[in-house]
Amino acid sequence: MDTYTLALYSTVLAFAIAAALLFCYKYMFAGMTHGIDFIGYASLLLGLSLMPLCLGVTQSDTYIVFFSNASYSVAFGLFLLGIVLLRGASQHLATIGWVSVLGVIAFFFYYTLVEPSVGSRIEARSVLVFTICCLVLYANKTGTQRDDEKARLLLMVTMLINAAYMALRILVVHNQDAIKDYYSVSFLHKLSFVMTTLTVVSLGFCVIWMLTSRLLKRTYLSAITDELTGLYNRTGLKAVLPDVLFSNPRNHYSVMLADLDHFKLVNDTLGHDKGDLVIKHFGRVIYNLCRDSDKCFRYGGEEFLVVLPNTNGKVAESIANRVRRSAKKLSGAKGSIAHYTVSIGVTQVQKDDDWNTLIRRVDQALYEAKSNGRDCVVRR
Repeated sequence: MDTYTLALYSTVLAFAIAAALLFCYKYMFAGMTHGIDFIGYASLLLGLSLMPLCLGVTQSDTYIVFFSNASYSVAFGLFLLGIVLLRGASQHLATIGWVSVLGVIAFFFYYTLVEPSVGSRIEARSVLVFTICCLVLYANKTGTQRDDEKARLLLMVTMLINAAYMALRILVVHNQDAIKDYYSVSFLHKLSFVMTTLTVVSLGFCVIWMLTSRLLKRTYLSAITDELTGLYNRTGLKAVLPDVLFSNPRNHYSVMLADLDHFKLVNDTLGHDKGDLVIKHFGRVIYNLCRDSDKCFRYGGEEFLVVLPNTNGKVAESIANRVRRSAKKLSGAKGSIAHYTVSIGVTQVQKDDDWNTLIRRVDQALYEAKSNGRDCVVRR
């Protein structure tokens, strides 16, 4: 296939991917993430950089050739910036990329307007793309966002293929005779259009894949968590409990059921808005005092359930007392919404327990704590 046709296909595809990404950023993922817009603008700029080849611009049109190469360089800088923001990687990587882009643009200026050389420009573009690919690989690996592993793997494979091709191209250009006309370059150089197409399509696909995965996770998380406290709700209880409670019968598990004392009085005297703040406050107390392995749930209106893996009844009782004392102390501090206390029932999972027998026993323990004057812990 000739250079004109390859450039045309690559240009049209780059524009199409740019439009798709920018549309998704504005109407589907607005406010959800950063970076997708820069990748969209990079695709748009990459398409613009290839347009002169579609129009048959010759090597004598030096200013247009310089614009094309400079646009190409900036496009890859934007690609890197987009991936850094998308994956939550270090901003220093983007800084290194932009320094490289500016250096290559200066190189293009010299070998386009001062001492024209097709081969030197090809070599500079290849070095830049190789550098950007390496930086993208590092950003993808070190990014803090927990994106879909398969999408990350696809991005990594794309960058590795691109980097390997550019390394080969650098070696070939460095050792071959001077190239006088870009339209008559060898098949190896024409392959760069295929690599550009592969990069643009793969990046666009990876970005949409990652963002869709995030959106699905966020939707699922909102379905299984309580909006007020951020803890799991009853739907989350059904989803999480089977994997936590009875997955390994050899381990000790305990359950803690807490209830805010006289909560109706809080609502009646202070209003439901203040009551919501009290519930939110106690939810934060539980979350801060429990371990990463513990599972915290808002079980009912003012009831909270905590599953404590690898914890016997005695230790669970100690944790429950710590929660009770902390809630009483923090809610009584100066500037707090309202002073409140909690009653807590605790029980350990027995050998023949199912969920119904377990929740019945811990509920009985909570009832005893209420009957004993509240603001206490009862273990059964």
